[in-house]
Amino acid sequence: MAGPNESLRAVLAVAPDATLVVDTASRVVFANDLACALFGYTSDEFATMPVEYLIPESMRKDDAYYRTRFLTAPRRTHTGTSTKLRGLHKTGR
Repeated sequence: MAGPNESLRAVLAVAPDATLVVDTASRVVFANDLACALFGYTSDEFATMPVEYLIPESMRKDDAYYRTRFLTAPRRTHTGTSTKLRGLHKTGR
């Protein structure tokens, strides 16, 4: 039987959306194929990449604040339901 991490990775790998998992040090620890295609990185390139590489410079300070806030007081959020998300492709666009 697969352990919980392997089972979660298997589910996220086939998720219908680009999906990243980021650890408490703000490093990407998982990216499914749709995230790789969306951002232009391979899964090997994503491994331990700082998530800041994917965030436009003008948004990094706010994003760091929200990530820290979430880690200190986790709560369910609806990211993307009413907010347009922005990210940086490997090419910088």
